Amino acid sequence: MRYLFFAGKTRLCELGIKKVFDLRSDTEIAKWTTPCPHIDGVEIVRTPVFKIEDYSPEMMAKRFELYASGKIEAFMELYSQILENGGPAFGHILRHVRDRPNEACIIHCTAGKDRTGIIAAILLKLAGVSDEDIAEDYALTRVGREPARPRVMARLTKEPLFATNSEAALNMFTSRSETMLAFLALLREKYGGVREYLKKYVHLSDQDIDIIRQNMLALSGNS
Repeated sequence: MRYLFFAGKTRLCELGIKKVFDLRSDTEIAKWTTPCPHIDGVEIVRTPVFKIEDYSPEMMAKRFELYASGKIEAFMELYSQILENGGPAFGHILRHVRDRPNEACIIHCTAGKDRTGIIAAILLKLAGVSDEDIAEDYALTRVGREPARPRVMARLTKEPLFATNSEAALNMFTSRSETMLAFLALLREKYGGVREYLKKYVHLSDQDIDIIRQNMLALSGNS
């Protein structure tokens, strides 16, 4: 494990990563004993999507129950919660792209597919990527997350809901392309599309949004 952590830090330096945005809550970090690491030359920015009060036992039980169902409708309820609570957190990331487009960054949460998947989809949609390609990218999350599956599943089995229901735990772990397609439809139909969402919940102007889009397209063109 120490070797993997060292290799990861080395790789961050090789890629020129200077900033990491951590979308986890204080409650998650304390519960799973996963504090932010210290990495020389890399700034860790704590920008949680949910506040401490969103992790009450009642709220967590409801959230776990929705995840456990594995139904697209349940994920849409969860993803609506992320959209409606995530404006300030997403704002830190989007303003970074606006103001420091040449400074590479990483975004992560706990599972790396829900909060992270939503901000990734927002960025890709701004860049003009098709729904189908965004959904395929979301589904590929499983490939990168697979090495951590045993560790995450071990954590989940400590939760009462999942202790005797491994299928529910697996449902929570899924990242199916149809889930992301449903989310993108939700973003359009309920929130007016990515631009309107960013104006209302992230408090970005049309000019801000245009600059973010231009910065991403310019960097893509130079790659």
